[in-house]
Amino acid sequence: MKRIIYIFSFIAFCFSILLSQPKDVPGFMNTRWGMTDEEILKAMKDDAVKLKSKKMFRVSYANVGLKEITIDSNKFIGYFLMNEDTKTLSQVNLNIVYQHLEDNFETYESLKKYFIKEYGNPTRERSEMRGNSHNKALLWIFPSTVILVSAWGNNLENLMIQYFKNVGKTPEQFGFKEKK
Repeated sequence: MKRIIYIFSFIAFCFSILLSQPKDVPGFMNTRWGMTDEEILKAMKDDAVKLKSKKMFRVSYANVGLKEITIDSNKFIGYFLMNEDTKTLSQVNLNIVYQHLEDNFETYESLKKYFIKEYGNPTRERSEMRGNSHNKALLWIFPSTVILVSAWGNNLENLMIQYFKNVGKTPEQFGFKEKK
């Protein structure tokens, strides 16, 4: 009888974990893909600011930035990247400006636990060495959004979180090897 209770409890626990993970992430915080600068500023209220000048990225630009936000006791600033053709939101980049932990590897592992708790296990994970440089990344693919947490450098001194509009890219197109 105890064994049946344990098995039932375990199954109920597994279902509660599955049900607590999001089936989709429709954008970043209160924003949604396809919003204009004005819509982002309105949705983010006091958390977003109009930049003094347009910040250019590879194929995108940002007119709106994100004030400092805290994720897992770490502070980030961000940019709302607009698609050059549609002039609408297609990506959000968050750059770390303050780490709660002194060790970059511990910060990455702590963020990994935080994101797994928020979004479930990643679609793919990468950990590579190139010379003296480490490269670690986590990737989640949802119907509307792709989330990429990346850390790189000799001591993982660079850390970025990116939210992308899902346009059908595969994990391999984000630099992740095929699962074996």
